[in-house]
Amino acid sequence: MPVIVVNHEEGASESTSLPVYTETEETTRQQTWPEVTQEVKQPAPLIAECLTQFQEFFVRLVAKRVVTENTDITSAFQHLLNEDIFGPNDLEARLQECLGQAASSTRLTRPGRATINSPLAIAREDWPQEAFIEACRLLVELSSFPSLGTQPLEMPSSLESPSAWLQSLLVLTAGLPKPHALRLLAASTLLDLLALLQAVPANQETSTGTVAVVIRPPLTPQQVEFIAKRTTVFPTATKLLWEDLGASSPGDHLQCSNLLLRLHNALPDCDIVEDVLALALTAEHDSQEAAEAFERFSTLWHLSREPSDTPNTRCLDRCLFKMLDNLKRSPGPLRLQAQAWLQQALLRGDTGRLLEPLLMVLLAPGSARLGLRHATVSHSSTVLGRQHSAAKILAVTSQDGHIVYHVSDRSNPVVARRLYAVSRLIGAEDGHCISEGNILRAVEKPLEVSLTVNPMPEGDEVEGVLQDLISAVEAQEPRTPSCTVHSLHSHFLLYCQVYDARRVLYAIDAVRGLLLAAPRSFLSSTASTGLALAGGRGPALVTLLARHAQAANSGQSFSGELAAEWMASARSSMFLEAVVSSLLWYTRSFYPNLGQARLTETELSANRQVQLAAAELLTLILTELAALARDGGRGLGQYLGDLLQRCRLPQTALSLLLASVHRPRQESFTEEILIFNLSGGTANCPQRPPAHEEASQSQLLRLVLALVVLEEQAAKRAATSPAEGATAPTGHRLTYVPGLPVPQQPKFVAAVSAALKAEHSGHLHQSWTSMLTAALPYMGPALPHVVLNAASLVCTNLERVATFYSEIGPQHCCLPAQYVTTQFEALAALLHFCLLESAAAAFQEAPKGESLTEARRSVLANMHRFVACAVRLWTAVSNASSEGHVLGSPRSIRQQIAHFLGPVALHHSNAFVAAIAAVAASNGSGQEELVDLVSSIRVLPLEKLVTTAASVLKQPPQLGQSIEVSLLQFIDCYLQRATPAQLADSWSSLLSLLRDCAALVPPTPFMALDLLGSILPQVSVDKKDAKPVQDTVAKLVETCSGLAASGLEQTTWLRRNLAVRTEEESLDHSVAALAALATTLAQLLDVAFGSQDKERAATLLAGVLTHVFPYLRNHSVRNAPAFRACSQLLAAVAAFQYTRRAWRREALELLLDPAFFQMEPKCMASWRAIVDSLMDAATFRELLARVGVAQGGLFTSKEQEWEQRAQLLKRLAFVLLCGERDQYHRQMPDIQERLSDCLRMPQAGPALHAQVFLCFRVLLLRMSAHHVTSLWPVVISELVQAMMHMEHQLAGDRDNCLNNSQLRLLSGLDAAWALDDGLSPSSGQPAWLSLQLAACKLLDLMLAVPASTLPQFTMYRWAFVADFDNNHLGPGQQGPDFVPHVVRLSRLLDNQAPESMPSMDACPGDPLLRQSSIQSLHQLQGFFSALASGRRTSIEAHNWDPVALEEALEIDFLDPLPSK
Repeated sequence: MPVIVVNHEEGASESTSLPVYTETEETTRQQTWPEVTQEVKQPAPLIAECLTQFQEFFVRLVAKRVVTENTDITSAFQHLLNEDIFGPNDLEARLQECLGQAASSTRLTRPGRATINSPLAIAREDWPQEAFIEACRLLVELSSFPSLGTQPLEMPSSLESPSAWLQSLLVLTAGLPKPHALRLLAASTLLDLLALLQAVPANQETSTGTVAVVIRPPLTPQQVEFIAKRTTVFPTATKLLWEDLGASSPGDHLQCSNLLLRLHNALPDCDIVEDVLALALTAEHDSQEAAEAFERFSTLWHLSREPSDTPNTRCLDRCLFKMLDNLKRSPGPLRLQAQAWLQQALLRGDTGRLLEPLLMVLLAPGSARLGLRHATVSHSSTVLGRQHSAAKILAVTSQDGHIVYHVSDRSNPVVARRLYAVSRLIGAEDGHCISEGNILRAVEKPLEVSLTVNPMPEGDEVEGVLQDLISAVEAQEPRTPSCTVHSLHSHFLLYCQVYDARRVLYAIDAVRGLLLAAPRSFLSSTASTGLALAGGRGPALVTLLARHAQAANSGQSFSGELAAEWMASARSSMFLEAVVSSLLWYTRSFYPNLGQARLTETELSANRQVQLAAAELLTLILTELAALARDGGRGLGQYLGDLLQRCRLPQTALSLLLASVHRPRQESFTEEILIFNLSGGTANCPQRPPAHEEASQSQLLRLVLALVVLEEQAAKRAATSPAEGATAPTGHRLTYVPGLPVPQQPKFVAAVSAALKAEHSGHLHQSWTSMLTAALPYMGPALPHVVLNAASLVCTNLERVATFYSEIGPQHCCLPAQYVTTQFEALAALLHFCLLESAAAAFQEAPKGESLTEARRSVLANMHRFVACAVRLWTAVSNASSEGHVLGSPRSIRQQIAHFLGPVALHHSNAFVAAIAAVAASNGSGQEELVDLVSSIRVLPLEKLVTTAASVLKQPPQLGQSIEVSLLQFIDCYLQRATPAQLADSWSSLLSLLRDCAALVPPTPFMALDLLGSILPQVSVDKKDAKPVQDTVAKLVETCSGLAASGLEQTTWLRRNLAVRTEEESLDHSVAALAALATTLAQLLDVAFGSQDKERAATLLAGVLTHVFPYLRNHSVRNAPAFRACSQLLAAVAAFQYTRRAWRREALELLLDPAFFQMEPKCMASWRAIVDSLMDAATFRELLARVGVAQGGLFTSKEQEWEQRAQLLKRLAFVLLCGERDQYHRQMPDIQERLSDCLRMPQAGPALHAQVFLCFRVLLLRMSAHHVTSLWPVVISELVQAMMHMEHQLAGDRDNCLNNSQLRLLSGLDAAWALDDGLSPSSGQPAWLSLQLAACKLLDLMLAVPASTLPQFTMYRWAFVADFDNNHLGPGQQGPDFVPHVVRLSRLLDNQAPESMPSMDACPGDPLLRQSSIQSLHQLQGFFSALASGRRTSIEAHNWDPVALEEALEIDFLDPLPSK
């Protein structure tokens, strides 16, 4: 009842809803209001009596003039009763219905209950419409007329049955379907009376001495409650009004909609109207009834937009949600109807009405959260588990700035538990936090703790435990250091309680339906509609948004004092910002890992679903905003850029993305939170991230992609550039740089690198590469760095998994199917975008200018890295065991590689060929696969390859390595597979390439010469084309010859005598040039120059040999590589007869040079060929003549002559070795004569005799048996004398050594061996040891050669070796009278040796002695022991190969190289 208080003592008055009459107006109303000096008591106010009389009149009017005579109002009202307290029969029927035993599944109703189709009252056809309208108006006006009174109206304590006039009004409202005008008039009157009751405030007591002017509404709250609970008036009236909205007469639609909304607002404590409408909207899908129902709601929605007398404070949220659900239906009438309704609503400015109920769910206080960025996290080691008050604490919360401790009556049974506390200090600067370690400080100074754990099992707020709690804190040990918050997790938000995730998911889904149904209209309206200018719930939304922003961004309590800055920011926010901010908060919110929270897996899973749904909707919003910005103007671009910064979307999205890459390891508080909110790894691969983490990361990638596109579009439309001074920080600090786009942020690059490096996240690599590929047009200045970094990491991953094609193991567990295929497609897309104009033009927003140019330059500079990856992958799939593989079919991968490299080779052939050369240089010998790969590129035929290679050689790129040689090697390998037709087509280009190589730095000319020498024999050159070929050959040969001369110097300035440089300079180029000439020169000259051009070839060769012979005259160790190369060159050239004149004289001089045999063993083969070509009949006779005639002069001593004769004899033996078998048999008499002459000079010393033995060995190998028959007596006699001499040396006394029979046998030998007294003293000299070793090697040779090859030796064998072992004769056995020389020498050596030497052993046919020199005869003990024991077995002629003996002979010819 409204109370108007008049205070005469103060002369003032207060009013709530009605005007107050003051003393100035008292004189004008004395007839009605008598002077009040004390409380006025009226037994029956006039107005109340009038109202009573008029109510009776209203009842009679209805009964006599409005309804028919057959209508009984009282009976009709009884049918409107709805008894919720059933009797026994009704209760039994209801139970049977619930158990499914009722005959009908419809709702039970009382007999005769009113329905829409069965009216309870029937109106007269001639009912007085105008009179009834006036009666209803008077009823309302009389009911609202004020009256005087000091006593409030006494209200009944129980439900009150309506009076007769009210029953009549209710029957006309709910029991009279027709006529509409009468029912609508009755309903409007009823709602006016209900509004009057709501406008009257609750009873107010008046002070003494005052008069109350009150309004006594005819309706009481008890009557309204009776009508709502005990009758079906409101549901039936709602149904009738709902049906009227679908009537064919649209004139009443506006009045019906107003009445429905007024009825909904008149019943604030119940949802009867919304229940009826929602039930009507819950019809069978796609039915006609459902379509009509939603059409009525559409009508109600649009008509409720018009202003009315009664403010619309309540909304039909559930009906709205059902309408929004139709937007998500499959295509059909309801979906089209909902879309049309939505478009009309957005055009008419209903954005607030649409989003208010959804934002109320998204911003509900139950989803309050705390930001860790501005919070302090700490823990103590233990929580006391004794019967102590501290052990009862469940949580510490903040309410209105006061600390509240939630406790339980039961003690915590856990003895040691880590308890976290997350807090925000108000006005504190020391950074302390609330935990059990410093609760005392918190009690002394009231703080605000922003974390609430809810639900709290068995928890209660108890103030009495504070003293016990303080005592527990005083007795506790010092607190451990604060826990750390991982640097990647500072953006996390922690929920303060468990929120209703299902409602949030529904709200997100509803907003998503709005966005998908009308993206442009929805975003335009939300971006232009202010939150503060919304409907009745606008202020509440502003407050909620401000509180959420304050808690998330500043760490303050959600329910604490609201800062003005956050409130101001929220008032200026549009609906779009509110939606984006709320979604972003849900995306980064987690439940805290507090032991007392007792969260279920269902709640954690629901939060994960909310995170994914929020991120997905946020991605859709950003994607549509980008499309909207693309067609918008500068103002929209500036607004969107400001929106991103206000919502802190870029830094939050990057932080989320970077944190998703980092795997938690329980090293910090936030990592434990992540592990608590996320499930474990997969069963097949424990190191693989959980399914939700992978899904979340994939969704975040889509979000970041949409953000990159929107940022770029907004900046382009706003015509803005990165802020001045906004550059990426140096070092490893992962911070957000304001003003820089997302691709240039250090966090973005770090996230890409970390994700692609994660081997166990292979399932996510495709999502990352897809994001990067789609974001390429929007990278801006970050394009070069991002593409190069990502492409290199993709190559690393592909090279790592390439081994899986040959290895079978568990390494496939973290790799999805077709991994290689998808990743190589991504690599091709990344590189083609930067390299190909067509690939970049395929995007609508293709970048132009310096970023794309720099990216192309960077990719081309590192093309060898990408080609190397392609080659390695090509090699792996080419060697695969089968054509099917889970990572990708080898055949399809080969096609992908060809399609990837083809356009690159076509548009950037120079860089591609240079990359091929760099890969060839790194692969070494593995160029077959590289040739296969390049051959598969059809756009790069051989002619273009050669032409491009020539261009690359002229201007090689800066790759950090030399590629000229490797490029020519690749060309050489490629040409080996070319067909003759391909060679003919590219021959001119190839010659041009090789000519250009002559002007390049070494070793390119060497390789070009080698390449020309390998391909020239394969090409048939006509005479008319011979000139270019000869010119190319001459140019390359002259270049190489000049480089070979770089190691020479002129000895005198008068004569051009060249010699090897004596300075300590590298001879690498000269040696390489000589090696190249040695390999190809001879054959190249023979092929390039025909028979008619041999003179030109000889002239060219003479110039080369001019630079060759100085190296051959130098026998130092330093010159050994050049000597070897020159030897090979001369050997190759000497094979051609037409070149003989150019080298014969110098070669013969080299042969006769005293230092000729000072060379490496590797050079012997070359010189054997040279000498063989040198020795024709005339040259051999000249050599024989030199051996037979002393070459000394007037000042030459005998010793020098003997030494010279020994050297000539050694060269004669070498010439015999170089020739073919029996090549010099016709000169055998002359050779034997020269040997005899040497043997007849015992005074010449042992050196000459040693060379005679060497010559014997050569003759036995190079001559047939019948050609050396006359030589055997000389050989045997000399060998026996050498054996006897060794016996003399070992015995020291010839009498002790020889018995009489042996003396008689030796009586016919040359006395010079046995009687010369000078032999013994000189026997230990190296010359004598060399002679003795030469004799032993001769014997070794004769024993190694098969008997059929040397049949004459079998007659003399007994004199040297025995056929049995004399050392192993049995008892009573007597050996022969003659003991062979070998046996005697073996016994002497065994007796004199201090310790036994190991016996030698060799394969049959191989020599036993391989050493070149000995220091004493005792080194031959093993040799004689092997021969004396009979272990030296002969070999059959058909199994004998003289190679081993010839190799041993070659070694014996060599002299040691001088050090200088």
